[in-house]
Amino acid sequence: MGGDGGVAVSVAAARSQADTANLILVGDKTQILQADAKIQDVCDIVHAQTQLSPNDSLRDILRHRSDSSMYVALDLVRQQAVDGVVSGGDTRALMSLSRHLLGMVPGLDRPAIAKEMLGRDATFWMADLGANVRCSPAQLLQIVAMSQLAAKYLSGHSTPTVALLNIGTEVYKGTGELAPVYTQLEQSLGAGFVGYIEGNELFNNRADVIVCDGYVGNITLKAVEGTAALARHMLQQQLGSATLVQRLLLRLLRTKLRSVVSGLDTQQYNGAAFLGLQGVVVKSHGGATVAGFGAAIRRTKSAIDEQLPKLLGQHLQKI
Repeated sequence: MGGDGGVAVSVAAARSQADTANLILVGDKTQILQADAKIQDVCDIVHAQTQLSPNDSLRDILRHRSDSSMYVALDLVRQQAVDGVVSGGDTRALMSLSRHLLGMVPGLDRPAIAKEMLGRDATFWMADLGANVRCSPAQLLQIVAMSQLAAKYLSGHSTPTVALLNIGTEVYKGTGELAPVYTQLEQSLGAGFVGYIEGNELFNNRADVIVCDGYVGNITLKAVEGTAALARHMLQQQLGSATLVQRLLLRLLRTKLRSVVSGLDTQQYNGAAFLGLQGVVVKSHGGATVAGFGAAIRRTKSAIDEQLPKLLGQHLQKI
């Protein structure tokens, strides 16, 4: 029921992905059927009486809104009636309810929001993207461990390398929280730790995993999305004003141009995983398109197939 596009986007995305997973739509059944009268042919529906509002207090969300679609969906995971949840709803509410109903993998303090992103030559993972505004050194080290597993099992990086996002590459730069993390990673990962990187190096594929606190990560993510949207707009604007001769030349470059435009589309990598929970929860961007929400569904299925929470628990026991 969440997201800027409302139920129409999530229902259309569910139809597009119905042949890849057994999907259950949780929400107002009347609105769901209004969006697609025949969606019951390919997806089950669990009716939920209400939906959360961004103005709801955390107290109300946790104690008095058990009939909301988000609560009902996450409770299905708790009951092991479903394997995972993808939601375009409010991030704060989704994080709070996930912790409340599912709990944390033993040994972890808080979840982290991690997302796969497209670099120059390959994808990379970045975390935390907003779950924890400030992180202690211990929490940053936990985020490193969680993100490495995501990069390994969801993206195929066999031995993921790690970098810390900072305002400079010099060892003496950065906040007090980063210094002990740098030392620890240098000792434990050796060549697998590439040190500090700056924001202008994000897409150079120097590392498979880039870690920062949620404040820095969320601002960085939104800036990246805005820059990509601006680049797409400028490219399309220039193509739209091309002369006849230029349009003839553009036809020869059609395949290349489509590839460039597609590469600037952040929707194809939509879906940020809430790592550290005893269950699979994926947050779709509020402004996701049908294709974007479909990508988040596929991301959820991948995390389920790889049994990411179980792998994380086993990994933490070893270290």
